[in-house]
Amino acid sequence: MRTDTCTVSLSKSARFALRALLLYSGSLVPVEAAELAIPTGYHVVFRSTNEFAPITVVCNAELEAARAEKLAHDVRNAYQFICETEKWQGLELLKPALQVRVNASMPKRSLGYAAKNNFTLGLSYIDKPLAQGTLAHELAHCQDRRQLNNRNKLPHYLAEGRALLVGRAYRQKLGQGPDSYDRGIRNAILKFTVRDAEEVLSEAPGKPAKATGAKVEFMGCFFVDFLRTQCGLPDIQPRTARIVMAMGQGMSYEGAFQQEIGMSLEEAKTKFIAFIKDNPGPARLPGTVWQVL
Repeated sequence: MRTDTCTVSLSKSARFALRALLLYSGSLVPVEAAELAIPTGYHVVFRSTNEFAPITVVCNAELEAARAEKLAHDVRNAYQFICETEKWQGLELLKPALQVRVNASMPKRSLGYAAKNNFTLGLSYIDKPLAQGTLAHELAHCQDRRQLNNRNKLPHYLAEGRALLVGRAYRQKLGQGPDSYDRGIRNAILKFTVRDAEEVLSEAPGKPAKATGAKVEFMGCFFVDFLRTQCGLPDIQPRTARIVMAMGQGMSYEGAFQQEIGMSLEEAKTKFIAFIKDNPGPARLPGTVWQVL
């Protein structure tokens, strides 16, 4: 079912011009408007005005209204889970409009990607069990970006690591067992080298990491879970959320990390790299979420 809508499509140059104009005047509305504009070739399938999280589902192919409505319902549930798990303060954080883009041409190797007020999933993927974890994963990215509000940038390894772990936790809550994707992460962790860790953790403000892609995601979740299991921080998810919150208020990543983790970033990196060196293969798994796979 297709609802009546006015499609707004902004060129790249128009988006930059609007962003500059409104940022100069002290308003972030144009950035939000650009993110919520319906992309060329998409149409609105379902629009919810639910106060908890206003959600619009758009698609670039045929999508049944019932599937779109279920997807919006699943998004609300996943968003509520990450806010409870990470102890985000105040449900008003969920009120800004959110656009869910269902892409019929999504590359098969890509599960999803997110901005501040929208995220994208593949049409052939939305009904699969693993998609529930991807919802929580991408919504964690959305919430991080909303908290940072362009004031700071979270290193990819921490952003991806914490999002991957909250996605895994959400699937566990739904009663889903491990699958080939989880086993792929486990196998990567078993094989990581000291050099791999050094490449991923080399990222710093103004200094891109020497590694990209799945290696960053999987090493990131290994690093975050290491902080939980080896550094006595069972509440690592809300701690990393508070790192994001502090950075959104202007604190540096290094300062926020030390405040919440209780050690300097460099000390944590050194301990992590030593752990990888001293614990080859399966010796890295006890206590982790990957132990049972």
